[in-house]
Amino acid sequence: MSERQHRTVSLTLTTTATTADQEIGIYTPATKSHFVVQLIIIEAYLTTLSTTAALLGKLSLYVPTFGEYLLKDLQASNTASGALFGVILQIPMGWFEKHYRSSIRAICTPATASDIKWIIQIVGYDE
Repeated sequence: MSERQHRTVSLTLTTTATTADQEIGIYTPATKSHFVVQLIIIEAYLTTLSTTAALLGKLSLYVPTFGEYLLKDLQASNTASGALFGVILQIPMGWFEKHYRSSIRAICTPATASDIKWIIQIVGYDE
């Protein structure tokens, strides 16, 4: 049995306005690929250090093919210590068997016009 080759796909966006549903990016697997998503790492932070707690905005992960959300309207914020916002979303194995050729669309609605860096890392392996 061969060892699985894990890989990470990164989607990033720096926002400067409070426009709704800004696209961070879309991950679309290759036509003949069977990419199994194991987890998604979500990060958001102000690009200029702030020691004032603030709401950064909302983030959603959407699977257009099935009209389903992996995550809807997650509220991102920073703390008074300036720490960045981060979440690790573990994907149940059975879920992606059903959706293995589906795109994942990451969108955000910033709560402030300050520069915010949004990073989505999709981690998995090819079967």
